Amino acid sequence: MKAGEAAKAAGVTRKALRYYEPAGLLVPRRLDNGYREYSPDDVRLAIEIRTLTAIGLSPKETEPFLDCLRGGHASGDECPEALAVHDRKIRATDRLIARLSRTRRQLAGQLRAAAGEPFTHRHEPQEDTVLPQAVPLPDNLPAPADDGAAVHLPAVCCRR
Repeated sequence: MKAGEAAKAAGVTRKALRYYEPAGLLVPRRLDNGYREYSPDDVRLAIEIRTLTAIGLSPKETEPFLDCLRGGHASGDECPEALAVHDRKIRATDRLIARLSRTRRQLAGQLRAAAGEPFTHRHEPQEDTVLPQAVPLPDNLPAPADDGAAVHLPAVCCRR
């Protein structure tokens, strides 16, 4: 099938398919006129790349999954090399979460100190919450001075 058909079947763009080729992830057959011809297996690989990149893997990190599929496995997750990629990505994500949690605690501490009073977070993030609710500010904070730095932004309110 042609690139447009393969891209549609895989849920990716033609540009993505063209990117996968020099990256060594897909190797479509070339016709005599130079056009690429994609097989159902190529589409399956493109779907695997799309699925894995959607959960945070880089295209390069999808290689063991693609090799597993090329090896005749029903799923790209069936090979030890692919499972190792999952493990590395989970550990990297855990490190990122820990770093972001430290940053959040530091920011909350600075906010409490800047407010000059005990300041509690009424909206602590839940474990499955991606973005916590905004922390309400104390009523006694002074209004910020307008330095004109945002004058180029469109007005979003009727008051100025």
